[in-house]
Amino acid sequence: MKPRLKAAVSALSACALATVGVIAAQSSGQQAEAAVSTGTTIHRWQTSQAGDRLSSKSSLTFSSASAAMSLPTIQIDPTTQYQSMDGFGGTFNEAGWTVLQTLSSSARDAVMTELFDQSSGAGFSLTRVPLGASDFACTGLDDTCPEYTDDDISSGTDFNLDHFSIARDQERLIPFVQAAKAKGDFKIVTSPWSAPAWMKTNNSLDNGGSVITPDVDSRYYQTYAKYFEKFVDAWGDEGVPIDYVSVQNEPQNAAAYASTSWTSSQMADFVGNYLGPLLEQDKVDSRIRIYDHNRDTWEYPKEVLDNSATAPYVAGVDFHDYECTFGIDYCLTDNIGLFNQSHPDYSIWMSEHTDVDVPHPSDYLNGEKWGQWIMDDVNAGVGGYIYWNLAVSYGPSNAPDRWGSGREGCWWARGRC
Repeated sequence: MKPRLKAAVSALSACALATVGVIAAQSSGQQAEAAVSTGTTIHRWQTSQAGDRLSSKSSLTFSSASAAMSLPTIQIDPTTQYQSMDGFGGTFNEAGWTVLQTLSSSARDAVMTELFDQSSGAGFSLTRVPLGASDFACTGLDDTCPEYTDDDISSGTDFNLDHFSIARDQERLIPFVQAAKAKGDFKIVTSPWSAPAWMKTNNSLDNGGSVITPDVDSRYYQTYAKYFEKFVDAWGDEGVPIDYVSVQNEPQNAAAYASTSWTSSQMADFVGNYLGPLLEQDKVDSRIRIYDHNRDTWEYPKEVLDNSATAPYVAGVDFHDYECTFGIDYCLTDNIGLFNQSHPDYSIWMSEHTDVDVPHPSDYLNGEKWGQWIMDDVNAGVGGYIYWNLAVSYGPSNAPDRWGSGREGCWWARGRC
């Protein structure tokens, strides 16, 4: 388990307190006030609907008149602790690396700097990478770049994982991550969209289907746990350590593209009796995360962690925000808080969310909407936020026939193509 640590607020507090001019610190029930000294200078940056984008503005200096003004009060209670912030970032996908290859090397390098450099860029510190194909694998507009896992076979079974290979990963995903690693330092969580088809009840990468359960044949769960371990080891050999493994992307979404269905009891069994013990036994550093699905329920992750055999192996719980995008009435930030109350010792991340329309960088009000969504999640207990797709130029992939349309700009499957 990962205990909640006190949030780092010093830099934010210093900026806010200098701006309002009065400090009101509350400690052990006692309140003390200190006026900002005359001559104190603050530096300003501004983003505005008028066009400012973190634009540098002239510094302000407090005079005796401004120091004496009646100004707002900020109260800080050091006895109250909130979640630690693990980071912000985005997802590596084959589609992103494909579009970046259309740029010059200098332009591509500039993109990586803007995203990952900790002094001159955004300094992204938390990222995600698919384990096998996602719905943004390769170019996605035809079948020349098919879906895949790292152990695909034409027939039969492969319990020894003799056909395991990261050759496809080495073509796009690993170079993408390596290019980012050259610019910054960040943690990585990996999520599979589908288990290898030969392990599943429907013998397909698509349309859900479950990994064959131990009551039928325990070798499938055993081998799938080993599959995760081999992925972590193989990527580590490429200089890309995997810090976390998530059991499944959207386990309740039996999508027409790569997907696998898990009930909460199945996920608890897999983590508690197979994946967790294997990673612990072999001293694999990667920690396990669960759920990785929308906020429409908090019971699913609670049920997984209610299993006493499973809970010690889990580092955290991941949610997605898509039901908010579509205005569905169960878009409840409260579900994050309800889960947090049920199991307060686990980190919570928003591991996937994106604008399902074509992004409009100049749309200030849309940016405000996104800022409010992120703050709502953080206030509910989220300590990490991972945007979907660091770079992309077209809509969901895996061939037009899976979506009903293949034209560029089609960003979502649910009747929006």
